[in-house]
Amino acid sequence: MVKRFWESLSDWAEVLSMDDPHGDYLFRLEERVAKLERKLDDLQTQSRATPVESPDDRVR
Repeated sequence: MVKRFWESLSDWAEVLSMDDPHGDYLFRLEERVAKLERKLDDLQTQSRATPVESPDDRVR
């Protein structure tokens, strides 16, 4: 995924004179995205595991 993304940006990088020969920025970005995806999966799992109360379940 990152390789394809980097290739699509290579033309723009040349035009803007950006130089990241090792792709460090993109590797860090990929790690951050992966971390966010894991957190999102955890949140989705938690939300599925938490029962939703119906109005009749409330204590009066």
